[in-house]
Amino acid sequence: MSPKSLQTLRAAVAFVDDANEKGTSPETVILTMAERFGAKRTLHPAGNTLRCGTVQGSCTWSRDGGLLHAWRRLAGVALQREKTR
Repeated sequence: MSPKSLQTLRAAVAFVDDANEKGTSPETVILTMAERFGAKRTLHPAGNTLRCGTVQGSCTWSRDGGLLHAWRRLAGVALQREKTR
């Protein structure tokens, strides 16, 4: 992962964690991620995706909370992987 992508991912994860602590709605978090970090959300009957900072999460049942949770989990995995390099 490039240094710029890693920096974006770290900032996005910190933002999501802070917003979750404050009780911000998942929809608002995702919309703000799009504004601040260039996140892209795709909604489709077969599954929704959220891509930000080279990480793409998906969820077949949720367009907001579950989708954000899936992205955050995979972002954590990506950050852990970068620590071991």
